[in-house]
Amino acid sequence: PVLSGSFTYSACAQDCYGYWRDCVPYADANSDTQICGAGEGIQYYEKVVNCSGAGNCACPAAGASQSCNPGACPPTIDCVGSWSACSSSCGEGTQTYTISVNKSGLGVMCPQPNGATQSCWNGTCVLPTDCAGDWGAWSACSGGNQSRTYTVTTAAANGGGACPYANGAVQNQACNSPTNCVGAWSASWTACSVGCGGGTQTRSYIWSTFPTNGGASCPYANGATITQSCGTQACQGSCGGLPRPTYTYTSCPGGENWCRSGYWFCQPSTNPDSWEWEPPKCSVDACATAAGTCGTSHLQDIAGLPANKCASGLAGDAVGSPPGPYSWTCSGVSGGGSAACYSIVNGVCGGAHGFTTSSAPTTFLCARGTATGVAGSGPWTWSCVGANGGTTVNCSASP
Repeated sequence: PVLSGSFTYSACAQDCYGYWRDCVPYADANSDTQICGAGEGIQYYEKVVNCSGAGNCACPAAGASQSCNPGACPPTIDCVGSWSACSSSCGEGTQTYTISVNKSGLGVMCPQPNGATQSCWNGTCVLPTDCAGDWGAWSACSGGNQSRTYTVTTAAANGGGACPYANGAVQNQACNSPTNCVGAWSASWTACSVGCGGGTQTRSYIWSTFPTNGGASCPYANGATITQSCGTQACQGSCGGLPRPTYTYTSCPGGENWCRSGYWFCQPSTNPDSWEWEPPKCSVDACATAAGTCGTSHLQDIAGLPANKCASGLAGDAVGSPPGPYSWTCSGVSGGGSAACYSIVNGVCGGAHGFTTSSAPTTFLCARGTATGVAGSGPWTWSCVGANGGTTVNCSASP
């Protein structure tokens, strides 16, 4: 249906709505003293909805205020805070401000907010220095003992590593006293290399005592030789200076004979300018036979090269090294037999013998010969065994 006629329109009713904010204390305008207690606070009205139409409009005006009681005043407590230590042990770092007690009432504020940071400087960084040092040279051997001292050349600093030994630490060890070299030229010259026609003979410089533990050396090398001429007379035979076979002339008494061109010739002593020969034939190579025999160095305990290797025959090179033993051969001539010769080594205790030590000795066991294993737990014993039939000796050290 359709309505007709006149109508009256009116707005809908809306009540006002709002609330009083929290009561807060206020201060006297002429004083820094906070005013607290009954009637000494203020609160403001916060209008949320205005009224409209026939709604209730009895709400306080927006921003209206009234006195109120905020309660007792808070205690006056100053803020307490501090900066942390610098984050770096050296050089640039940071510090953090931490508030441990908050301000209350009229207390003093902290100069920085909690968690504030700032740069800091903890001095120039210094790198650590490690200790450095070394052992000095061993002292001269004295009484079978020598020592050396540890010297620190750079001290540890700024947390650097320490040296393995204290400055001035001393180490000791057993030793043999220095032995100077002793040598001499052989008393006699070797046999001439030829019996005639010009040859040579030598003599050798032989070390009888080798230098040890820093002892002085000899003026000549062991085995050094000097040479001189010999056998300068003219040859009158075919044996090159070796012994010649003999033949007795009935017509050449007292003369010298030799084999030449297959016949015996004779130079009579009564007439050196005359020469005679007899029918018996001979060989130009018929030189006398000589066997090789060992010299005085055979079966002797010698530290240096053998000086007198052969009494007869041709001496071969000595095989071996200082301080021995050595071996060599004396070869026969013209089919003569050869002799095998050698020197010996007698066992001799070293500097550790008779030495007082806290542990089993491992060095200077034998001056000559070969050391056996060290036995015992204190005292300790061992032997120095000779070579080529040389003697063996027993040695010991005490704790």
